[in-house]
Amino acid sequence: MGNVFKYKKDGRQNAFSARNLKYFLETLATQGGFDQIHIVAHSMGNQVLTQCLMSMAGEKPETRLFGQIILAAPDVDAKAFVEVIAP
Repeated sequence: MGNVFKYKKDGRQNAFSARNLKYFLETLATQGGFDQIHIVAHSMGNQVLTQCLMSMAGEKPETRLFGQIILAAPDVDAKAFVEVIAP
């Protein structure tokens, strides 16, 4: 069970997962043989996912690798999402 006092620490540890998640998503999208891949992230997982997707989009902006991306209860700043992440 989560602990509100460890929230910031969890966020910092979350950042270490970004490289591995990016590798997994790239491998899944390019070698998985799927017609479409949809992604669902919840809460703090949205921070890692959006970081990965922004990095991937920066490297290959013309390539669409995923179908629907659902950010459930996203723990992402709304203004940052609109101004930085969504574009």
